[in-house]
Parts: sequence; C-alpha cells; structure tokens
Amino acid sequence: MLLGTVGWFWYASLVPSTYSVMDMGYADYGGGTVGTVGAAGMAATGGGGHAGHDMSGVSVADLTGPVDGTPDLAVTLTARQGEVRLASGERVSGYTLNGRTPGPRLEAAQGDLVQVTLRNRDVDGGVTLHWHGVDVPNAEDGVAGVTQDAVPVGGSHVYRFVVPDAGTYWYHSHQVSHEQVRGGLFGTLVVHPAEERADAPNGPDVLAVVHTYDGRRTVNGRTGVSRAEVPVGSTVRVRVVNTDSGAARVWVSAAPYRILAVDGYDIEGGSDIVGKVVLVPAGGRVDLAVDVPMIATVNGPCSMHSEVPLLMDIVLASDDAWFQDLSHFPRGMVPGDGQHVVWEALVGPSRARYLLLMGYQLTAQEAREWGVVHEVLPKDQLLDRAWEIARQIAMRPPIAIRNTKHILTQNLKRAFLNELDHGLQAEMWAQRQFFPFGAGMQGLDRPWDQKPWSERA
Repeated sequence: MLLGTVGWFWYASLVPSTYSVMDMGYADYGGGTVGTVGAAGMAATGGGGHAGHDMSGVSVADLTGPVDGTPDLAVTLTARQGEVRLASGERVSGYTLNGRTPGPRLEAAQGDLVQVTLRNRDVDGGVTLHWHGVDVPNAEDGVAGVTQDAVPVGGSHVYRFVVPDAGTYWYHSHQVSHEQVRGGLFGTLVVHPAEERADAPNGPDVLAVVHTYDGRRTVNGRTGVSRAEVPVGSTVRVRVVNTDSGAARVWVSAAPYRILAVDGYDIEGGSDIVGKVVLVPAGGRVDLAVDVPMIATVNGPCSMHSEVPLLMDIVLASDDAWFQDLSHFPRGMVPGDGQHVVWEALVGPSRARYLLLMGYQLTAQEAREWGVVHEVLPKDQLLDRAWEIARQIAMRPPIAIRNTKHILTQNLKRAFLNELDHGLQAEMWAQRQFFPFGAGMQGLDRPWDQKPWSERA
C-alpha cells in the first residue's frame, strides 16, 4: 500500500509531454475591461483558464526587426562543440563561435542596423543567441521555445535589429544556457555613441571579459595575467563583462579609476575611486576609466626615438640598456620630430647637440648621471619596481596626482608647442633633397650623394 502511494505521487509530479504556458496562472488586467474570445483567441487555441479574455493579437514571430535595408554590421557566427583551446593554451571541453571563445567582439554605432546569421555546425540540442541588455524586438531576443525555435544542427537563423542605445553588451546562447554559456558559447557587443561625450577617455577601449572555464577563472579567455598595450599617460576605458553566474570583484591596484557606465547606462559626474572594489553581478557590465601611470621601464637598447620613454614621470632602465638616436642625423636626416625638444630640455643644449650630431650611445649608467634615468636595475626587477612605485603614487589623492603631473610637465609641453612645428618643417624640407631609402637603421658610410650606399638592403 505504501509503495503504491509513493508511486502515485511520483507519477503525478511528472511534467506532461505537452503543455501550454497560457494554462498557467491567470491574466491580471488591473481592473480593466475583459474582452471576448475572438476567432484567433483562446477558444481556438485551448486557452483553458484564460477563456473569456481577448487573446487575439500579433504572433511573437512577427515582432521582428527591420526586414529591409542594408545592414551596417553583417556577420556570420558558427557554433561548434568540442575541445576548446583557451588563449593561454589550456584545453577544455566546451563550445566556440567562429572557432574561438569568447566569440568575436562585435562593434556597431548607435542607430546601426545589425544582422547576425547564426549557424549551428554540430551543437547537440540546438543553439540561439540572446542579446543581453540590448533593447531588441521580441522575435530577435533569442529565447528558445518562447521567441524562436532553437537552431538545430545544420540549421541557421538570422537576427536583424537596430541598436538604439550605446553601451557595453554581450550575447550568449539561451538554449541549455547553463551548459552552453558556461562552456564558452558567448561573445561581446560594443555599441559606440553616435556623438562621443566631451569627457570620454582619450585612450583606447579595452575589454575585460570575465569567465570561468572548468574551474579556471579567465579574462578574455586567458588564465593568469592579461596585458593590454595602451599609450602611457592616457585614460583607458576598460569594459568589464561578467559572464559567470556569480558576482565578480573588480578593482584597480595602482591607479585611481572612475565608473563611466553600469549595464550600458552612463554615470554622470563619477568621482575618482582609490582602493575600493566594484562588485559586478552575474551577467553585469561596468565601464571603468583608468588613468595609465607614466612610469617607463626600458629593458634594452633604444636607438630609434629614444627620447620617448624619457618623457615619462619616472624612468627605470635595465643595466644593459642604452639610448641613442641612429634614425636621424647619422643617416642624413634632420632630428626635427621631437628629439631636438626633449633632449635639450632634459640634458641641456651642449650635451643634446653632441648626442644628436654624433649618434652618441648613452649607457643606462651615464643616463642616470645625466639625470634622465632615475634608477638602473637588473632586467628581471624592472616591472616589480615599477608596480611598487605606481602603488606608492596611487596612495595620494587623485586630484593631487593629476595636478602635480600637470604643473611638472608644463614647461616641456610649452617647448613642444613652440618648437615642434618648426622642427618638422625643417625635417620635411631637408627630405626633399635626400632620404635614405634602403639604408636600414645605419649611419652613412660615405658622402650622401655617392652611391651605391643608398641601394643597400
């Protein structure tokens, strides 16, 4: 008897083979008038508890984006299943889009028409693409079983929609998403504003996509340290996208930062943040503005535009480094595109003339004696020392850092404004007579008008 009772409860708990979400719950009209059933309404479709309501209307399949018009962004994404090689080299079982995970970074401008063709190469159970955070028509939302059918193996589906709002977004499968997204079936969508804000960062955009593959926490598909090359002294927009199912803690350890946007919405008047963590929820995005510290680490010989690292606030050099200008006067060129300004300002006019005219090789130790290098260290200690200095500077109030850098560089900025155009004019005018084609990065070994030196490979 007990066994039969347990069996009945088990059988009664099973989900039926077919059911309609329209039979669940009730429609709340908020006290409004309830219409009658139309020909296309619930009487015709088995509405059950919703009988008596006017459920005629537009099919979800008809709530599409623009069907006409040439797309501003058109891309095809092919979903695959199998072994995945992460950017850092590890191999895991998962999914890719166009052979990679995260999938391609899609970029559009506000108001652009986007067309994405999704192809399913071999993902069992089907795939879709959901545009996380993007305001798209219902039929383009990519929710399997609700707004579209999942794309089967060998099938395809086209999404077309206009991106109305600028911001940082991401796309991912919405079919068996707890497996497919976790396994890598996702990518990013960056929508740039139609008109850039006046206070927008002056540096590049950097994506930081957080995801955990088989227990490995990654940024942009890479375990360990991920590096981005950015101009020193610039302000970089870092677009953090948390694709995991749990919150991510984000911070900047060696510089102040500001929050520019959260989930695609701009934050007006954000102040500098130092030593605090930003908690990014599952699926969330946050855009940070990071001021890049101006600390140079010179880890070897520098013979072309060697004045550039010396423009930094603090210069560290390895003990085997040296500074030299081989790319101009030793090759018959006028050093007019910055060298004449920087070297004279840093070491004085007499030393600058000798260094530029003779192509003098200034060792790291001499550069420290001349006052253009501040510390000389073994090569393997440079970065650690740079981080130590950056963290020390970041302890000061952000406004103090910014204004101090401003007043300490004013004279050099004025020198550039006064002299750079004259130097460039002199250099380009001289090139009308002579340019060392084919000479490589070597000084002239004979008078400039005697060939065949200029024909050397």
